[in-house]
Amino acid sequence: NSAAAVVVDEQARRGYIQSWNLTLEKQLKNGWLVGAGYVATRSIANLTSFNANWSDLGTGSAGQILRQRFGRTAATSYHGVVGTGKYDSLQMRAQRRFAAGFQMNTSYTFGKSLGYTGEESGAGLTVNHPLYLDKNYGPTGQDRRHNFQLSGIYELPFGKGKNMLTDGVGAAILGGWQINAIYSAYSGRPSRAAANGAQLNSAGSSQYADCLGPVAKVGERTRWWDPANLAQPTGVRFGTCGMNTRRGPGL
Repeated sequence: NSAAAVVVDEQARRGYIQSWNLTLEKQLKNGWLVGAGYVATRSIANLTSFNANWSDLGTGSAGQILRQRFGRTAATSYHGVVGTGKYDSLQMRAQRRFAAGFQMNTSYTFGKSLGYTGEESGAGLTVNHPLYLDKNYGPTGQDRRHNFQLSGIYELPFGKGKNMLTDGVGAAILGGWQINAIYSAYSGRPSRAAANGAQLNSAGSSQYADCLGPVAKVGERTRWWDPANLAQPTGVRFGTCGMNTRRGPGL
């Protein structure tokens, strides 16, 4: 009655992933190659984990479906499919091939990942009530709106065959060295503005906060968002903020 259980929806059919891209590239002078492309995927019938022991809003544990039928009170996970996960992105890059002791690679991605749940193994739903599954839809946990990467190699101009200190002690000490640099910058992960679920009182479903207006960013390490426009929902209903409408700090 209280032990965890995992079952499989026998009517569920594992989905599939579609992916496509269109890329344009151009060779420039001095060894530079630039390109831009549209890259996208669609995860049809995304596999996820449901809690089969949900209850109607306001009914709590007494209204759990499996409790009413079998007296079971524990969460009961089953594997099934829900909706379509969508990823769309603009991907650009500029690359200078290694020449004259120098190489550089830069790339930038502007992308958006939307779905009912993350696509990682074991991902589950925030709202399990079948009539409110659309409350799960929004930016996924993997969504990084902006992603910039830069790397480079610079070969120091010292030693045999170079422009400076071509022989002697200086060449022996300083010759053959390279400087390598890597820089990464990307926007923060999305997060859910959560609220207390006592009034919602729905087994298998978590509560969202109410968004009363634009939520200002404070940007402090322990207080990233100003809660002035976030409120606790009243009554037996879901909050208005929705799934992953806030975004954490970038790195």
